[in-house]
Amino acid sequence: MRRTMSLAACGILSAMLFYHLHGAVLPEKLPEPVTDPAIPETETVTPEFLPEPVILDGFMHEDFLGEQTAVFPWTDGFEWQTMPENYIPLFVNGSVTDCVSVWMQDGTPMLPVAFVCETLGEEPVSEDEFLPADTLAELLGADYFYYNDSERCENQMRESPDPHMMYNAEHVMIGKYPDTFTAKTPGQAVDYLHEQLIVAYEAMYETDFVPLLEKPEKPYGQDWDRWKISTIDTDDILCETDRFYVIPYAWEFYVDKYTDEVYQMYNGLANTITRVEFESGSVLAPAG
Repeated sequence: MRRTMSLAACGILSAMLFYHLHGAVLPEKLPEPVTDPAIPETETVTPEFLPEPVILDGFMHEDFLGEQTAVFPWTDGFEWQTMPENYIPLFVNGSVTDCVSVWMQDGTPMLPVAFVCETLGEEPVSEDEFLPADTLAELLGADYFYYNDSERCENQMRESPDPHMMYNAEHVMIGKYPDTFTAKTPGQAVDYLHEQLIVAYEAMYETDFVPLLEKPEKPYGQDWDRWKISTIDTDDILCETDRFYVIPYAWEFYVDKYTDEVYQMYNGLANTITRVEFESGSVLAPAG
């Protein structure tokens, strides 16, 4: 709606400038748009609430020899910052926050009440400065999860079905979204990712996508991409957070439930989370 109003305002200003330069008189009333009766009118439904894209693109986290460093999306120059000992990243409504006040008490994450409430657009629900994450989430009616990587370590470092934003680092996720906006279903998320992966395939290989249902011998390359894209379905969803469906590929794709944004998490020496540009031609390229 705002974009439509802005475009209309720009059109009116352009018309005024045109008439001024050409010495004509601007009509008192612009003509009404002509509606073709053969084209049925459709009602445009604007949701009452549309979450903004998350603040996540470019987040990196590294824990090397016990010293944790991180880069936040809004850090000038994307320079590494040395984080306090036992730093625990906090994700609120899917966005990573430059808040280092999460601390552990007897194995329970303690969250800053005022900060979380303000970020979620809620009035403070307690006069306490910190509350256990599960208690604060219950008071806010929010989703909450704490990931400490233990499940993945226990199954020999394989992928963990626990909700998470990144491996190899403790982190807390808390989120609350109004009921007025509907999240993508698992099927809708997979269908959207499938469509975008076809775009990525055709950009990378410069050829039309042709489905392939038989798994190739080599677990990489053009045929593997054809097969993987052709057969992706809801069973491939590893887990979901309050904001994303996590779907493994060569790395993990995070499909936003509320917008058309997709992120990927690369688990290397440093965990890196970046927004995916499917038209770039390099989305399916091996990491390296």
